[in-house]
Amino acid sequence: MTFASSLTQLNILLSNTTGFTFNSDETNQILTDAWNDKWAVNPVVWDESLTFSISNFTYAIPATLTTVSEIYITRSTTEFPTLVDRKLWRVVGSNIKFFDAARGAIPDGYTLRLKGRYKVTVSDTVTDSGLQQYLIALAGFNALRYLLLKKTMQFIKNDTSVAEIVATRRELYTDVVHWRQQLQSEFMGV
Repeated sequence: MTFASSLTQLNILLSNTTGFTFNSDETNQILTDAWNDKWAVNPVVWDESLTFSISNFTYAIPATLTTVSEIYITRSTTEFPTLVDRKLWRVVGSNIKFFDAARGAIPDGYTLRLKGRYKVTVSDTVTDSGLQQYLIALAGFNALRYLLLKKTMQFIKNDTSVAEIVATRRELYTDVVHWRQQLQSEFMGV
């Protein structure tokens, strides 16, 4: 799902395909807010672009990851990857820093297999269905917040009461919490 396709889904959810309730700037902002949410992260991501060198102790986190939770090495093609003890490395800013003891534990020239998460941006394509549902539910929730503010600020007269808006907002918030809990449990498993 791209940002553009999620915008279409949001307009369908909001019954806003003609732009009656929200103009295109507003729906773009509502959806951007959802994509910028701190929980809008891809599930487990693996990266194997770094090679350990005993003469280098600092490595930039690859662009495919936002966070690094574990590092593995593979000693041979017939063995499972070996977890690198967390006491041998830490993340400092956007870098992975290895301690001196890593020199004796990680062979020179071995590929580092990084496990982590990636924070999506509006230019990404989201393939995880749980994250897709979370983004749409959160955008729907955000839309009700915008609508409530819009109605309050512009004194819009329509058939919808504030109580109905608040009740709908509560329902969408339940959806957001549901999807967030699923993402959180996946995140905690990383």
